[in-house]
Amino acid sequence: MSADRVDLNLVETVGRIARTMRDQGGSGPLSAGEAIAGALLNDRMDWLPSSYSHPIDAIERLGPEWWSAVVVAHQKGWDSVEA
Repeated sequence: MSADRVDLNLVETVGRIARTMRDQGGSGPLSAGEAIAGALLNDRMDWLPSSYSHPIDAIERLGPEWWSAVVVAHQKGWDSVEA
């Protein structure tokens, strides 16, 4: 997936969400999409919302724009993506 077709602000956002979830042990007042993005980037399937316990269901919930941002954040090393 090419970063030139992805909203880089969204890439920064999902990186920030993932860092916050990591720092807070997976908790926080997050939307389902935010929780899914953070769980996937942190490789913590136990952090997925209970209604999306399988990664494929969670990816479908994200939709193409958020999924693309998660993939690019992962490729860029989301922990180093600056907000």
